[in-house]
Amino acid sequence: MIKIFNCLACMRQQIRLRSIKFLLLSVLSLWLIGFPGVVSAQVVDIPDPGLRAAIAEALNKAPGDTITRAEMETLVELRAGSKDITDLRGIEFAINLTYLYLYSNTISDISPLSSLTNLTTLNLGDNTISDISALVSLTNLTYLRLYNNNISDISPLASLTNLTRLLELAFNPISDILPLASLTNLTTLNFRYNIISDISPLSSLTNLTTLNL
Repeated sequence: MIKIFNCLACMRQQIRLRSIKFLLLSVLSLWLIGFPGVVSAQVVDIPDPGLRAAIAEALNKAPGDTITRAEMETLVELRAGSKDITDLRGIEFAINLTYLYLYSNTISDISPLSSLTNLTTLNLGDNTISDISALVSLTNLTYLRLYNNNISDISPLASLTNLTRLLELAFNPISDILPLASLTNLTTLNFRYNIISDISPLSSLTNLTTLNL
Protein backbone atom coordinates (compact mmCIF):
# COMPACT_ATOMS: atom_id res chain seq x y z
CA MET A 1 0.00 0.00 0.00
CA ILE A 2 2.85 2.37 0.94
CA LYS A 3 4.59 1.65 -2.37
CA ILE A 4 1.43 2.45 -4.33
CA PHE A 5 0.98 5.68 -2.39
CA ASN A 6 4.59 6.69 -3.08
CA CYS A 7 4.20 5.97 -6.80
CA LEU A 8 1.05 8.09 -6.96
CA ALA A 9 2.83 10.93 -5.19
CA CYS A 10 5.76 10.73 -7.62
CA MET A 11 3.40 10.81 -10.59
CA ARG A 12 1.60 13.87 -9.24
CA GLN A 13 4.93 15.64 -8.72
CA GLN A 14 6.08 14.84 -12.27
CA ILE A 15 2.78 16.13 -13.67
CA ARG A 16 3.14 19.37 -11.68
CA LEU A 17 6.73 19.86 -12.92
CA ARG A 18 5.69 19.30 -16.52
CA SER A 19 2.82 21.75 -16.13
CA ILE A 20 5.13 24.40 -14.68
CA LYS A 21 7.67 23.86 -17.50
CA PHE A 22 4.93 24.17 -20.14
CA LEU A 23 3.61 27.33 -18.51
CA LEU A 24 7.05 28.93 -18.40
CA LEU A 25 7.72 28.13 -22.06
CA SER A 26 4.33 29.54 -23.04
CA VAL A 27 4.96 32.77 -21.14
CA LEU A 28 8.41 33.13 -22.71
CA SER A 29 7.02 32.60 -26.24
CA LEU A 30 4.28 35.18 -25.71
CA TRP A 31 6.82 37.64 -24.31
CA LEU A 32 9.08 37.30 -27.36
CA ILE A 33 6.12 37.73 -29.72
CA GLY A 34 4.99 40.82 -27.84
CA PHE A 35 8.46 42.35 -27.89
CA PRO A 36 10.04 41.84 -31.36
CA GLY A 37 12.80 44.24 -30.36
CA VAL A 38 14.22 41.52 -28.14
CA VAL A 39 15.04 39.44 -31.22
CA SER A 40 16.33 42.35 -33.31
CA ALA A 41 18.63 43.45 -30.48
CA GLN A 42 20.34 40.06 -30.33
CA VAL A 43 24.07 40.19 -30.98
CA VAL A 44 25.17 38.44 -34.17
CA ASP A 45 28.15 36.11 -33.96
CA ILE A 46 30.51 36.67 -36.91
CA PRO A 47 33.51 34.36 -36.34
CA ASP A 48 35.56 35.38 -39.37
CA PRO A 49 37.63 38.49 -38.58
CA GLY A 50 37.77 39.63 -42.21
CA LEU A 51 34.02 39.40 -42.70
CA ARG A 52 33.37 41.02 -39.34
CA ALA A 53 35.67 43.94 -40.17
CA ALA A 54 33.97 44.47 -43.54
CA ILE A 55 30.51 44.46 -41.97
CA ALA A 56 31.60 46.79 -39.16
CA GLU A 57 33.03 49.20 -41.74
CA ALA A 58 29.82 49.11 -43.78
CA LEU A 59 27.87 49.95 -40.62
CA ASN A 60 30.31 52.73 -39.64
CA LYS A 61 31.15 50.89 -36.44
CA ALA A 62 34.48 50.32 -34.69
CA PRO A 63 35.99 46.84 -35.28
CA GLY A 64 35.27 45.66 -31.74
CA ASP A 65 31.71 46.96 -31.47
CA THR A 66 28.83 44.53 -31.14
CA ILE A 67 26.66 43.99 -34.22
CA THR A 68 22.96 43.23 -33.80
CA ARG A 69 20.40 41.58 -36.05
CA ALA A 70 18.63 44.91 -36.48
CA GLU A 71 21.87 46.48 -37.73
CA MET A 72 22.52 43.58 -40.09
CA GLU A 73 19.08 44.12 -41.60
CA THR A 74 20.01 47.69 -42.56
CA LEU A 75 22.75 46.52 -44.93
CA VAL A 76 21.92 46.88 -48.62
CA GLU A 77 25.43 46.63 -50.06
CA LEU A 78 28.54 44.90 -48.72
CA ARG A 79 31.95 45.04 -50.36
CA ALA A 80 34.18 42.38 -48.84
CA GLY A 81 36.55 41.42 -51.63
CA SER A 82 40.17 40.46 -50.81
CA LYS A 83 39.55 40.33 -47.03
CA ASP A 84 41.01 36.84 -46.34
CA ILE A 85 37.51 35.58 -45.55
CA THR A 86 37.02 31.84 -45.05
CA ASP A 87 33.79 31.69 -43.00
CA LEU A 88 30.49 33.35 -43.95
CA ARG A 89 28.56 32.53 -40.77
CA GLY A 90 26.65 35.56 -39.54
CA ILE A 91 25.99 37.05 -42.96
CA GLU A 92 22.68 35.17 -43.14
CA PHE A 93 21.14 37.92 -40.98
CA ALA A 94 21.81 40.59 -43.65
CA ILE A 95 18.51 39.68 -45.27
CA ASN A 96 18.09 42.99 -47.13
CA LEU A 97 21.38 42.87 -49.02
CA THR A 98 21.01 43.46 -52.74
CA TYR A 99 24.71 43.87 -53.66
CA LEU A 100 27.34 41.50 -52.25
CA TYR A 101 30.99 41.34 -53.30
CA LEU A 102 33.09 38.48 -51.87
CA TYR A 103 35.67 37.97 -54.61
CA SER A 104 39.30 36.96 -54.00
CA ASN A 105 38.88 35.24 -50.64
CA THR A 106 39.21 31.57 -49.62
CA ILE A 107 35.53 30.79 -49.18
CA SER A 108 34.37 27.21 -49.74
CA ASP A 109 31.03 27.02 -47.89
CA ILE A 110 28.43 29.48 -49.19
CA SER A 111 25.41 27.95 -47.40
CA PRO A 112 24.87 31.09 -45.24
CA LEU A 113 23.95 32.96 -48.43
CA SER A 114 20.81 30.89 -49.03
CA SER A 115 18.65 33.25 -46.94
CA LEU A 116 19.74 36.40 -48.82
CA THR A 117 16.89 36.25 -51.30
CA ASN A 118 16.95 39.99 -52.07
CA LEU A 119 20.35 39.78 -53.72
CA THR A 120 20.49 41.03 -57.30
CA THR A 121 24.29 41.25 -57.64
CA LEU A 122 26.69 38.62 -56.29
CA ASN A 123 30.41 38.28 -56.94
CA LEU A 124 32.00 35.08 -55.61
CA GLY A 125 34.85 34.96 -58.09
CA ASP A 126 38.31 33.69 -57.16
CA ASN A 127 37.45 31.53 -54.15
CA THR A 128 37.52 27.78 -53.41
CA ILE A 129 33.83 27.00 -53.96
CA SER A 130 32.69 23.65 -55.33
CA ASP A 131 29.10 23.36 -54.07
CA ILE A 132 26.75 26.14 -55.28
CA SER A 133 23.47 24.55 -54.17
CA ALA A 134 22.88 27.50 -51.79
CA LEU A 135 22.27 29.71 -54.84
CA VAL A 136 19.03 27.92 -55.79
CA SER A 137 16.93 30.26 -53.65
CA LEU A 138 18.55 33.47 -54.93
CA THR A 139 16.11 33.91 -57.78
CA ASN A 140 16.35 37.71 -57.87
CA LEU A 141 19.95 37.62 -59.07
CA THR A 142 20.60 39.47 -62.32
CA TYR A 143 24.40 39.46 -62.08
CA LEU A 144 26.54 36.52 -60.89
CA ARG A 145 30.29 35.96 -61.02
CA LEU A 146 31.71 32.54 -60.13
CA TYR A 147 34.99 32.58 -62.04
CA ASN A 148 38.11 30.79 -60.81
CA ASN A 149 36.55 28.31 -58.39
CA ASN A 150 36.25 24.49 -58.24
CA ILE A 151 32.70 24.27 -59.59
CA SER A 152 31.76 21.32 -61.79
CA ASP A 153 28.02 20.96 -61.12
CA ILE A 154 26.09 24.06 -62.22
CA SER A 155 22.60 22.54 -61.98
CA PRO A 156 21.57 24.98 -59.18
CA LEU A 157 21.85 27.82 -61.71
CA ALA A 158 18.86 26.54 -63.68
CA SER A 159 16.47 28.29 -61.26
CA LEU A 160 18.11 31.70 -61.68
CA THR A 161 15.99 32.76 -64.63
CA ASN A 162 16.26 36.47 -63.77
CA LEU A 163 19.96 36.49 -64.64
CA THR A 164 20.23 39.13 -67.35
CA ARG A 165 23.36 41.26 -67.05
CA LEU A 166 26.14 38.71 -66.52
CA LEU A 167 26.96 35.13 -65.68
CA GLU A 168 30.68 34.46 -65.42
CA LEU A 169 31.89 30.88 -65.02
CA ALA A 170 35.41 31.08 -66.44
CA PHE A 171 38.22 28.96 -64.96
CA ASN A 172 36.17 26.11 -63.52
CA PRO A 173 36.10 22.34 -64.27
CA ILE A 174 32.64 22.53 -65.90
CA SER A 175 31.79 20.02 -68.61
CA ASP A 176 27.95 20.03 -68.70
CA ILE A 177 26.20 23.34 -69.42
CA LEU A 178 22.69 21.95 -69.93
CA PRO A 179 21.38 23.83 -66.83
CA LEU A 180 22.09 27.10 -68.63
CA ALA A 181 19.38 26.39 -71.20
CA SER A 182 16.72 27.92 -68.94
CA LEU A 183 18.52 31.26 -68.59
CA THR A 184 16.81 32.77 -71.60
CA ASN A 185 17.05 36.37 -70.37
CA LEU A 186 20.84 36.32 -70.13
CA THR A 187 22.72 38.87 -72.26
CA THR A 188 26.36 38.21 -71.26
CA LEU A 189 27.92 34.79 -70.64
CA ASN A 190 31.56 33.93 -70.02
CA PHE A 191 32.69 30.34 -69.47
CA ARG A 192 36.20 30.36 -70.91
CA TYR A 193 38.75 27.83 -69.70
CA ASN A 194 36.39 25.02 -68.79
CA ILE A 195 36.16 21.51 -70.28
CA ILE A 196 32.99 21.94 -72.35
CA SER A 197 32.54 20.02 -75.59
CA ASP A 198 28.81 20.43 -76.25
CA ILE A 199 27.47 23.98 -76.45
CA SER A 200 24.06 23.06 -77.94
CA PRO A 201 22.21 24.05 -74.71
CA LEU A 202 23.07 27.66 -75.55
CA SER A 203 20.74 27.63 -78.57
CA SER A 204 17.85 28.80 -76.38
CA LEU A 205 19.74 31.86 -75.12
CA THR A 206 18.53 34.14 -77.89
CA ASN A 207 19.10 37.35 -75.87
CA LEU A 208 22.85 36.85 -75.63
CA THR A 209 24.83 39.81 -76.94
CA THR A 210 28.22 38.78 -75.51
CA LEU A 211 29.52 35.20 -75.37
CA ASN A 212 33.02 34.14 -74.37
CA LEU A 213 33.82 30.47 -74.95
